[in-house]
Amino acid sequence: MAKIKQDVSSVVRGDQSQIEIMGNSRLTVEGCLGVEEYRPETVKLKFKSFSLRIFGENLVLSNLHGGSLMVGGRFSGLDFD
Repeated sequence: MAKIKQDVSSVVRGDQSQIEIMGNSRLTVEGCLGVEEYRPETVKLKFKSFSLRIFGENLVLSNLHGGSLMVGGRFSGLDFD
């Protein structure tokens, strides 16, 4: 599991997917095919060639439209499958 540090900002691209992490409290994605799991402490998102699980506290989804969405809360880790 990758640890999230304060002030981390990165972009991961692959198969028309984009993930942008802003600090440890906001993550935006494009190219998401669906939400496989959604709980206050974990969110699992499905992409064409991988899945992304976000761990944290008080996780919420917003701005869901056309394969794009935002995850907010306090992140403690990420896991790519």
